[in-house]
Amino acid sequence: MRLYPVLLVLAGLAAHLNGLDGDFLLDDRRWIAGNPHIRSLSDVRAVLSPPKASTVGGRPVVSLTLAVDYARGRLDVRT
Repeated sequence: MRLYPVLLVLAGLAAHLNGLDGDFLLDDRRWIAGNPHIRSLSDVRAVLSPPKASTVGGRPVVSLTLAVDYARGRLDVRT
């Protein structure tokens, strides 16, 4: 019984790690690579309230998550 959670986590990691060798897909270029609103965490209010017309407009948690990921590794998906 205790083995099931471990197997579930390992399966999730295996599925996720497989995608780290890939390139940006579909809307990733627009949401991440071409999004100037996630480039800096120095103004958290700006990150949490991007313009409505932007790709993360009205989605403060998505914007913050992308900004933190960008701060950690820029456009390198492996970090």
